[in-house]
Amino acid sequence: MSTKPIDDTLPAWTKFRVPVFRGLFDTNIKTGADYETQPLASLMAMKPWSRVKGEGPAFVPSTYPDYDAREHKAQRDNGQFVCLTGDIDSGNHELDAVRDAVLAFIGDVAWCIYSSPHSRPGDKRWRILVPLDAPQPFDTWHDAQTALFDYMEAQGFTMDRALARAAQPVFLPNVPPVHPKSGTALRGDDRQPLYFERENNTAAEGIKLDDGEIAKGIALIRHRRLEDEK
Repeated sequence: MSTKPIDDTLPAWTKFRVPVFRGLFDTNIKTGADYETQPLASLMAMKPWSRVKGEGPAFVPSTYPDYDAREHKAQRDNGQFVCLTGDIDSGNHELDAVRDAVLAFIGDVAWCIYSSPHSRPGDKRWRILVPLDAPQPFDTWHDAQTALFDYMEAQGFTMDRALARAAQPVFLPNVPPVHPKSGTALRGDDRQPLYFERENNTAAEGIKLDDGEIAKGIALIRHRRLEDEK
């Protein structure tokens, strides 16, 4: 998986390495081999692949790369999670609207937003990455993911909550040649993406979970949980 080299002057989160794989069905569960890993910063800057949806590059936002890294239980038990993620596949939102909502929640920290494989005019879709300042166990990360989803949905964005599952694949930049259902070209005659968009800030630190809007969101989730348990 070709990626951009890391600048050593970037913050510590850029060196967090996560397991990467190729598509929905790429698994090491039978071979017993560890997964390839890549630094998170490289993935945020990688050139879009050209594969059909479902066969593009993906990662799990944890530093656990063993042969069972794509198993939810293995990641819940062993994973140390280093990135919040989001997936917006409906609503045809513009990039600036998604960016403004994300930044209002996370503050002045690192982030990346890029278009999904089938994104095109009239049906824009987005992926969101927000690195953490330090690796976190599953339960803490899950609450932070839920806080992000709750906030974004309160702003009118429908979020794919499957990304709060421990080993859920997070698909990386990928632009197929053609949209399969409509036949719309997604790459030009020169094979370059026609509609791919990306913005990021890789110079800032990762997000801390004990401060700002995300800390308030996590506290609310935990309060509701205690009330439910009562």
